[in-house]
Amino acid sequence: FRRVLFRSLALRQSDRAPAQQNQEQSLALLQDALKKLQEAQKKAQAEENRQQRAELRKAYQELAGREDALREQTATTAQGPSTRKQRADLMDLGMKQTDLRVEMQALKEKVENTALFGQLHEQIDQSAGQVSKDLGTGRGDATVQAEQALIVTTLRAMADALDNNARNEPFAGERPEQGDGGGGGGSA
Repeated sequence: FRRVLFRSLALRQSDRAPAQQNQEQSLALLQDALKKLQEAQKKAQAEENRQQRAELRKAYQELAGREDALREQTATTAQGPSTRKQRADLMDLGMKQTDLRVEMQALKEKVENTALFGQLHEQIDQSAGQVSKDLGTGRGDATVQAEQALIVTTLRAMADALDNNARNEPFAGERPEQGDGGGGGGSA
């Protein structure tokens, strides 16, 4: 009986080595598969970021073009002596400016988590609000047109910052969750 028990134990010991080797091989294969999965996830995330950047860039360029066209319309409409028709046309342009402002605010929601883009959107919103107000009162002078030009320049700069060749990250300067104690800026 002892012999049988001893042989049984000896067989179990000899079976352990291949079993342990198989376990180690399986673990190595699982780790390799996990590594490949993580790499695939990184590639998918990078592609998604690239697509988001391209979409945002296109949206900023489109808004800049529309704002620039509105600025040109304002300049054309504001020429000459002030008439009722001119004031009415400027008020219509003010409504168009308000519509653009709403679109810009919607775009802001997509980039809220970035400090720089958030600040730029705040500036754009303030300028667009002032331009809407001024145009709404029939005012389309050089100051209004300068604000519109500033909006165009800022939108184009934001589009350029999203250039796919510029960076691999979706945006620069992620906003911290808390403790954002920056100071405010002045106005021109």
